[in-house]
Amino acid sequence: MAFNSYNIFTFTPMGGDRAVGQAWLLFILGMMVSLAVIVLVISMSFKGCFTWVYPQAGSRALIIILACITLLLTIFFTGIFSTEWYAESGYPEVLKIFSRTGVHLWLSIAVMIPFYFLIKAPDNPAIWVKGLVKIDFGICMLFSVLLAAGWLRDQHIISIGRVKENKAIEDKYHLKNLEEIRNYQRDKNIQGLLSFSFVLRPQDIHDSAMLKIKERPEWENEILAVLEDRQNYTDAYYYLSGNPLDHPEKFTDAFRQSIIALTVDATEFLKETNNYQTWSLDHLNIGLMLESIEFHFKTHKQEFRPFIIGLRDAIIMNTPVEYKKVKFSALNLIDQWLKKNI
Repeated sequence: MAFNSYNIFTFTPMGGDRAVGQAWLLFILGMMVSLAVIVLVISMSFKGCFTWVYPQAGSRALIIILACITLLLTIFFTGIFSTEWYAESGYPEVLKIFSRTGVHLWLSIAVMIPFYFLIKAPDNPAIWVKGLVKIDFGICMLFSVLLAAGWLRDQHIISIGRVKENKAIEDKYHLKNLEEIRNYQRDKNIQGLLSFSFVLRPQDIHDSAMLKIKERPEWENEILAVLEDRQNYTDAYYYLSGNPLDHPEKFTDAFRQSIIALTVDATEFLKETNNYQTWSLDHLNIGLMLESIEFHFKTHKQEFRPFIIGLRDAIIMNTPVEYKKVKFSALNLIDQWLKKNI
């Protein structure tokens, strides 16, 4: 056991294909150490070497299992900490100091010596044997507690780091979006501004996009042109799902045609795709289309109902039988809308 521990944790790192072989060697040696300890402890338990630990068999077994786990954790992680240590980690510094005393080697020997005498005299072990076992596993228990506390603290530090990193990325793209809106040329198609006008965007992005859109004298007609565009009509839903129009009645026919286009596109997509997931139809912005009806056509929603039913039927009929159990989020939204607008 001591020999294997020494080989695992005192090696010269290699590179390339040799590193792969070395990694497998370390894994095998680590498994050998673990199996050796487990088999030895089980054999000693059957021989009655630990009857003195606790009178009740169930509690005694639990103590022995816990002691075995802490021993393996101590041997493994002291070896790791003896060669690798990151100052920014959350593990207590004392673990590094303790690990670099060669504990993975001397602790193994310190455990095996009393075990030898326990095997020779399981019924009546000497006091010093019991004492040494208690000291050894007390060390393992203390190390494991500090290890667990360090792991929790390290995960907290990692979590905070991820939050900061994600916030930095979010801020970067936030500023990039604001700059893109600010530099958006009036002679460019309004389509590029519509996604920024979505009401669930950050307030400053939404407001900047709305100002840029309203700067265009014919902004409403330009949005209508996007809605009538067979290739890009779903982009219009970003604006229509929560922003006002001066003349919403002009959009009724185009909106009806866009639902027909959605039906065709959903049908073609379901026939061609081989990946059926709950989010598979989300790129068609069906949810935003339904919100647009609620926002702009409250007084005559029912005239869109037949087209929504047609869209629903197309999704159901063109979903292969083996994927009928997949609950498309878009289909759930349609069902909710139909139920609400009977």
